[in-house]
Amino acid sequence: MSRLSIKQYKQQNRVKAEEANPYQLIKMIFENVLSSIAIAKYNIEQNDVAKKGEAISKAISLIEILRSSLDRENGKEIADNLDELYDFSINELFRANVDNDAEKLEQIAIVFREIKTGWDGIEQYAE
Repeated sequence: MSRLSIKQYKQQNRVKAEEANPYQLIKMIFENVLSSIAIAKYNIEQNDVAKKGEAISKAISLIEILRSSLDRENGKEIADNLDELYDFSINELFRANVDNDAEKLEQIAIVFREIKTGWDGIEQYAE
């Protein structure tokens, strides 16, 4: 994981992140992506355009941190696949924002729940 990415995330979530190892930080980012998407969906239902936009922007920023943290040297194929998935997700988040599309947000959330489940499964191998 890139030190710059860890520093960016710690600045956003200093209290929780201070004691976290890289595995835990990524787990926290996945949780916050999912939370931001849920908040955006709620705000679409409430017709709160500003809060919806803030939540989607946060999700995009967090996904960018995930992208910048990919280990391309040790896991090239997986990193490349995740990079494409993250890029697709960011584009879909932009579309969901413009179109006020809660269903598109749910589709992205499903993808991130699956990725998070995989990440949670490697906890026993984490540092």
